[in-house]
Amino acid sequence: MVFRIASSPYTHNQRQTSRIMLLVLLAAVPGIAAQ
Repeated sequence: MVFRIASSPYTHNQRQTSRIMLLVLLAAVPGIAAQ
């Protein structure tokens, strides 16, 4: 596998990163509720 060296996505893609984290948290809610 070849990995391209790129800058951190957090520097220029902060909005998309926060959106992904929000989706992860929303996906975790049913699992936490089922505990």
